[in-house]
Amino acid sequence: MANTYTTGTQTLSTGDWTMVAVFQEASSASYGGTGHAARINDDVAGAQLTTPALNTIGTVSFYYRELNSGGGTFELLKSYDGTNWISVTTQAYAGNTFTLFTYDVNDNASTVYIRILSNDNAGHLIIDEYSVTNYAGGPTPQIIASDNELFGFSYIEGSGPSNELSFTVEGTDLTDDITVTAPTNYMVSLTMGSGYSSALVLAESAGSVSTTTIYARLNAGLSGGFYNEDITATSSGATDKTVTCNGKVLTVQSLDYSEDFETASGTGSTPIGADLVNWTNLETTGNVSWTSSSFSGNTYASMSSFGSGEANISWLISPPL
Repeated sequence: MANTYTTGTQTLSTGDWTMVAVFQEASSASYGGTGHAARINDDVAGAQLTTPALNTIGTVSFYYRELNSGGGTFELLKSYDGTNWISVTTQAYAGNTFTLFTYDVNDNASTVYIRILSNDNAGHLIIDEYSVTNYAGGPTPQIIASDNELFGFSYIEGSGPSNELSFTVEGTDLTDDITVTAPTNYMVSLTMGSGYSSALVLAESAGSVSTTTIYARLNAGLSGGFYNEDITATSSGATDKTVTCNGKVLTVQSLDYSEDFETASGTGSTPIGADLVNWTNLETTGNVSWTSSSFSGNTYASMSSFGSGEANISWLISPPL
């Protein structure tokens, strides 16, 4: 590093550093009285020191102090392209004694830069023993679902959609949104009774998704049968969560049986039944039975009138259908 205030790029053993108004400090003014610290000039707008491109970042550490008096506040920033900068933290400085600065940036980007910005401060900023550790990892993103399975989706074939059932989803320590994806024969919504689609996006904010109700239903127009399929919630770095939907579409069986009673021969007091295949004429109380009658050429089953004061219960039972 040059022993004069320098703006531009300087190649050190660790790579190409870029700087604005940075000076190589004398050994006597450096940490431990050896080597050379870097002095960032005061009263200069945009005075800064920037690392070469780094492959992930864990903890940034260095010692700092002011040169004489005046003090100020420096800012730690990061960038993924060396052009657009994101503020990480700030630190006030004052006094001539070196103080250790350490901050866990924990960024796993494959290309990332770190900048120390001393923007037009009253006092010179001196830094030394600069180090950056590798990415240490962070907490594991988590997706939490209130249910593993939902039971009871159903409708009769030819109608639909099914009834709605619901569950909740939330997320912690997230780095991305949660996407809730419905399987082929289901749809999901954030609103009861409307707004159904094949997928939903739950926006992450500050690493979290608050508890959110998800409504689900079985699609209309499906053939009779069982539909047991999984809704899936996903987010970068998190283990997928699935909620199994158990549904069915009921089939209505048509009745292909008829009886016109034209072959029934029981008339008057003679009960019908014996001459009708698999029909049963059952008297459980009394002795009045079903007989056949005719009107305008059509034969039909009829119940004889009951006698006054007599208890009668009679059944005309069809064959199994």
